[in-house]
Amino acid sequence: MKISYQLKQVRERIQKGLVDKGLLSTSKTNFLLFDMATHPTTPLGITLKASIITRINALLFAKSISIPQAALQEEGTQCRVLRSVALCIASYAASVLENALGQAQGRAGPAVLGFEEKEEAFQRCDEILQAFTVVPFLSPTASSSSTSSSSRRRGNRPASTSSTEQEAIAELTKEAMKEIQLEGGDSWELYAEVVGAVFELWGRMDSIL
Repeated sequence: MKISYQLKQVRERIQKGLVDKGLLSTSKTNFLLFDMATHPTTPLGITLKASIITRINALLFAKSISIPQAALQEEGTQCRVLRSVALCIASYAASVLENALGQAQGRAGPAVLGFEEKEEAFQRCDEILQAFTVVPFLSPTASSSSTSSSSRRRGNRPASTSSTEQEAIAELTKEAMKEIQLEGGDSWELYAEVVGAVFELWGRMDSIL
């Protein structure tokens, strides 16, 4: 009960923050005997949401080892790779990733993804989560044994990862480590520990709640 109340407070604070940023608006909606405050998405919020979904899909459905530019924010953005990784892991941990999959894949509208395609995207995100909960960030092969407790695999999905997948995630971890070392300077290890701890917590949200 206490956790539920605290989460409600967090949700309200997030809503207020998004309203202040112009991504949500505030209106009153009548529900029979009382009015309730609602927060519709503004045009700016819709545009930003579409951009986030595009980046998530670009990262999880990438067919090459290199990081797609569509998965990153514009040049000059601080920690571009780490931000995209955080988006994927956060949506995965919050159980909203499935809603975003395929939404930016087709020009005529959302792509219709098969079961296997969705499972592959979930598996890649799961492997990314595992890789980024060990400091220094490691490739899936190196990190799987030490981070299996943070895995949020759906059902009995196999944990195997192809060599291309391993190389792609290894490229993510390498570029993210470069960003942290650049931003953190001599204290980069502390920065990395904080990031890894946050991702580890996100991965354990189901058991915590």
